[in-house]
Amino acid sequence: MIGAGLGATITPSMAVAYQHIANQAVPQATSAINVIQRVAGSLGTTLLAVVLQAAINSRLPRLDGGIGQAAALAARQGAPVTAALADAFATTFWVALALTAAALLPALLLPDGPSNRDHTAAGHTPAQPNSRSDGSRSRSPLRLGQKEPS
Repeated sequence: MIGAGLGATITPSMAVAYQHIANQAVPQATSAINVIQRVAGSLGTTLLAVVLQAAINSRLPRLDGGIGQAAALAARQGAPVTAALADAFATTFWVALALTAAALLPALLLPDGPSNRDHTAAGHTPAQPNSRSDGSRSRSPLRLGQKEPS
């Protein structure tokens, strides 16, 4: 589900972002976005791991090992340990939801971006589909079942 959600949101967001930059800026923008995604992904994963560990420690103070010890403890003590672990994971998912909501609010407040008129007035040319750096246009890719023109 996460992969489907990311695919449904990130790809359109990147398409909109690239639509409003000049062709010459695309390589720099691509590098910047890749770095930001990797750093943010690492920081987010670390933050959620710390939240999960703190939630487990607060609910099961006698647990000081990894997932193997948690499984052994759940096998010995049953439902109370399983419920405590489930509650710790639920807390972590609520934190993830709160972080997502906190990121969504500023994203909704972003401006629509400059119009093509603003780009051309500033001397920039917006990226055009199938355009090359020399100004010529490449052929459109063939669609499934479409024949190549003669």
